[in-house]
Amino acid sequence: SDGKAEREDGVDSDFVFDEEGDEELDERALKRAEREARRAKREARKEAKALAANEIDAYDTDFLRDNFERQSTGRGSTFEGSMAPFRPDNWEELLAEAQAAYPERAGPRRNKRAEREKNRRWVIMRQHRVRKGQQREARSKKYVAIQKNIAKMADMYNTHGFAPA
Repeated sequence: SDGKAEREDGVDSDFVFDEEGDEELDERALKRAEREARRAKREARKEAKALAANEIDAYDTDFLRDNFERQSTGRGSTFEGSMAPFRPDNWEELLAEAQAAYPERAGPRRNKRAEREKNRRWVIMRQHRVRKGQQREARSKKYVAIQKNIAKMADMYNTHGFAPA
């Protein structure tokens, strides 16, 4: 009569019985209620966000909350209760007070740039050292080849003289 189909035994088809048959659970109604609750929460958050549009929120976690609710197992665990950061009303004052308590930095600031330059100079020095050794080796090979050529020419002179061969 109200749009639900009734079975032969007169029970609405939306109702499911557990093993003992004494408790009725309306699954569709439960899912509908969960959807409505999530929708109401989203609407409430949107309204709160619209009211606080001019306030900058450093910890805006709405996107995480929505994703968490979509993945929720339905056991009552919510993002607000388990993971949301606590932020007191006077958080700006507390932050300013904490920043004022930091001491001035003593001593020079040693930075990564100086360390990189030092390492670069060391690498360049090593490369130059290797190059100098290679140049010395090449020069000595060249002088040995010249000495061989001179010795060969001296031997030819001593054997044949300046006459054509």
